[in-house]
Amino acid sequence: MLALLTRPGQPARADAAAPPNLPQFAFWYEPWRSDSWAKLQPANVIIGVPPEAVADIHAHGGRALRYVTFYQSTLGTAFLHDLADLANVGFHTPAGFLPSAFGRKDNYVLCSNSTELHRRVIAYVENTVGQDAYDGLFIDNAYLAPARDEACDGKHAHRTPGSKGGPAYIDLLAEVRAAVKKRNAAAILFVNPGNPRDADKLTSGKNSLWEMSDYVLWESYVYSSLLGSAHDRRHNTIVESMMIASSSHANKVVALAYPRTFPEALFSFAVARAFGFPYAANLGETDFQREHEGGHFGIFLQDLPSMIGPPESPLRRENDLKVLQRRFRNGTIVVNTGAEPWSFKARQSAVLYSPGGRSELRAGGRVAVAPDTAVVLSFH
Repeated sequence: MLALLTRPGQPARADAAAPPNLPQFAFWYEPWRSDSWAKLQPANVIIGVPPEAVADIHAHGGRALRYVTFYQSTLGTAFLHDLADLANVGFHTPAGFLPSAFGRKDNYVLCSNSTELHRRVIAYVENTVGQDAYDGLFIDNAYLAPARDEACDGKHAHRTPGSKGGPAYIDLLAEVRAAVKKRNAAAILFVNPGNPRDADKLTSGKNSLWEMSDYVLWESYVYSSLLGSAHDRRHNTIVESMMIASSSHANKVVALAYPRTFPEALFSFAVARAFGFPYAANLGETDFQREHEGGHFGIFLQDLPSMIGPPESPLRRENDLKVLQRRFRNGTIVVNTGAEPWSFKARQSAVLYSPGGRSELRAGGRVAVAPDTAVVLSFH
């Protein structure tokens, strides 16, 4: 019943074109070259690219989002000029200026309530969507504790005296959103709180991070960029996905995985899509298969079943709730989270995506899904 067609890493196929008007995200944190667009297909929204990539992406009919963070800054940037400038934009506490939670030399938390920071941020945004012609922003590292829960006591002017960092950050994002949408109503604001649950912790009045965002990133979905046991987050991700997929904001969540192999890419893709989340990965290729934490990962998008379309049935759970199944317009996803194999019969002919690659499956063929693996059927 099965005929092997391709294995991961072979050239792009004809069915890899992105559906029109449906955002398909890819992160790219490496230099942009003449072949970068082709490598990232079927993505049509590329995140993290330099200004010189924007015209090429537009020429291919895609959109480009600029990477930025308003939480922290090192010296010599648009938001923090030098050490003396900390007095104008740094988050100050009785212990001194607050260092970033992410470490690095001379990396400081920015005061989200600083009047001067607001001015610099809006000028940056105007330049980004104006002169540089980006189609929106990817805003990394949403405001973290302790700054989120404390008020800056710096001597610089504050937009809302006494406001804590978290609410002030949401107020800043509201200004950013207004400025971006005024320039381009279709522009995208994509914010990364790390985990969607943390988006609920950033509020100002009736607004939260959800209202300020067109999309919210779920980073390290299923697989993180760490090594060893910390890399595999399958169990916790699936448990959390059950809750988040049923929330009122689920349609804004995008899953970013850090797969190291094609089977990991397929599994994380299948889990994300089974819960209804768009999938993103591929921050680069220079660190592919290197054994160090962080960095960039391999290009897997062309090997994944991008053309299955939107879901057409609710998520089903079988075999004591250990098997996830969902039907899509052009395919079916089956994820086996249990300890025993699971099998099913194909109702129609399809291209079968399994950990071993891509193969033809005839109607009536039986598909075995090993424990902790996933398969996707893409219909002809």
